[in-house]
Amino acid sequence: MNETDKQILTVGQRAVFTALLQTASITEASKMSGIGRKTIYRYLGQPEFQRVLNKARFEQLSLAIGVLQKSALRASEVLLEILNNKEASDNVRINSARLILENSIKGTELIDLSIRLQILEEAEND
Repeated sequence: MNETDKQILTVGQRAVFTALLQTASITEASKMSGIGRKTIYRYLGQPEFQRVLNKARFEQLSLAIGVLQKSALRASEVLLEILNNKEASDNVRINSARLILENSIKGTELIDLSIRLQILEEAEND
């Protein structure tokens, strides 16, 4: 949370904010922050609190995705190793092949959609 966001939130809201980032449960956030559930629900109904919380959750998710993306190449290599391992059972090799094909298709579709979206956005800006 940046300094501007800190100034927007009260001390109680900051405690709830921190707790909500550590757990998805309102009950647990209440216990962690010492703030009542009704008050937490009231905070969640406030647009500025929601904006700051959603921004922080997005940042957390982006970091987690970055970690996974760094591991994607190695995961692909492992699937290829399994696929090429003649000593692995047919079932294991078939599952590896299925994962490779399914994810290749999904990746291709995602790239295609991303390119199409970029073309549409550029056309709209012209």
